[in-house]
Amino acid sequence: MASQARDCLNLEVYDRLDVVTPDEWQRLFPGFPDNLALIQHIQESGMDRFSFYSIVVREKEHPILLVPLFETRYEVHSGYHGAGRKLLDRIAQILPNVFYPKILGVGFVEGEWGQIGFEPEATLEQLQVAWTMVLKALDAIASSHQANLMAFVDFNSRSGACLPDKVCREYAHIASNPCGVLPIRYRSLDEYLDSLSKATRKDLRRKMKKLGELEIQRTTQPGKHLDRIYRFYQETVARSDASFGIQRRTYFEQVCAKVPGAEYTLYLMNGELMAFNLLVRTEHSLVDKYFGMDAVQGRELNLYFLSWLENIRYCIEQGIPQYHAGPAAEGLKSRLNAEFIPSVILFRHRNPIAQKVLTTLAPYMGYEPEIELPKAQPGSIWLADAPQEPSLLSRSGPSTSKPNPGNIPVAL
Repeated sequence: MASQARDCLNLEVYDRLDVVTPDEWQRLFPGFPDNLALIQHIQESGMDRFSFYSIVVREKEHPILLVPLFETRYEVHSGYHGAGRKLLDRIAQILPNVFYPKILGVGFVEGEWGQIGFEPEATLEQLQVAWTMVLKALDAIASSHQANLMAFVDFNSRSGACLPDKVCREYAHIASNPCGVLPIRYRSLDEYLDSLSKATRKDLRRKMKKLGELEIQRTTQPGKHLDRIYRFYQETVARSDASFGIQRRTYFEQVCAKVPGAEYTLYLMNGELMAFNLLVRTEHSLVDKYFGMDAVQGRELNLYFLSWLENIRYCIEQGIPQYHAGPAAEGLKSRLNAEFIPSVILFRHRNPIAQKVLTTLAPYMGYEPEIELPKAQPGSIWLADAPQEPSLLSRSGPSTSKPNPGNIPVAL
């Protein structure tokens, strides 16, 4: 049966990410927060030192597996700041191919999490054969591009449910940034505030007094403010412990024209930009892509918190059921009622000795969230005794032959 399935499938490698139609994208990536237009815009804007590819496995003309890829160099220990960091930096200078490797990454550079597109009606047999073909192709691409490290980046238990068992067993695991999500269950902003702790509610109401000093604009044409928007973005990246890549100015200049639902919220005082928030509204969510502010006046005006409240207010008024608040600051966001989706990076260095070194250091290099979270467990559908979550079942109901591995439900 496996050989018969293999005869029906063909694999192609592309040097782009937008290799399917919008309708096919929706079928392969149901519930994924970033739409095809945003993925295309990231690709067209370009990112320094990044190249993008994809692998597609088709049955005749019908795609059943789409694997997004990127290639770059990365400091693998950038997130470690504990004891011995200076020693680790010295070792990294001696072993640059171990600590600054060229990476062939699976996933999206700027996505809310890593995900692979699956045909919802594909059988487990088809997926197993398709993955066998993909893993062989990944090895060939890594070899021809001289990529030292292969990594599946930011996959969670649901988006990574169908990652192949071979990857889950043979790749090392480290925790990655969890994604913050706030389900909008409130009829008004006051009701949202009432759901918070007394101390948090009191603090936010005090911060809201600064609203009188501000002008808030929602616009798709930031125009004269673009210089400060991009400077605020660059300053935010510079303060980040671990930045994976940097968007070019073109991304911010053209995002509203290229991506349906993209819009800026601008926070101004006396006509001068104090902060910006780039948001993308989709059918089911408001996705917070980037926030940046004046480092001094932004804090004095409590702009992070005011932007958060403005986004909650907008979701309530527009009937948007979910706010994607993005990664980091779990302690703060949890006090604001955000929930978190833990994720993991799975990696394998092509040099066995380097892989042993990185595997030994992995427990010290993973992301450490500010709150206790469960570990992401990718690859669950290949386990015979794994509980069947609704997100892993086909639209027609429970079935062991037709899983729906790509589906992440709206309400996480």
